[in-house]
Amino acid sequence: MKTLWLAASLLFTVGCQADAGETAPDGGRGPVCGNGVCDSGEDNQSCPVDCFCGNGTCDALENYATCSTDCFYCGNGTCDPGEAPENCPTD
Repeated sequence: MKTLWLAASLLFTVGCQADAGETAPDGGRGPVCGNGVCDSGEDNQSCPVDCFCGNGTCDALENYATCSTDCFYCGNGTCDPGEAPENCPTD
């Protein structure tokens, strides 16, 4: 019975990601897919639940051409959403 419990425990530990704020199995604090934040090391390929066009952040692999909802283009002569005099005085 001990062997079965140990195997199930290891499977759970290896198969599940740590929750936000918990230490990852390797002892570090890496990106956590599913925490609602597109962390460094995540992108729309590796964690589409956190990294997607329309989440309000210009994430990795996004730019104005691929996701103008999240990424603004300073210098186009229009004060677009996400722009302000502080971060884009030319528009």
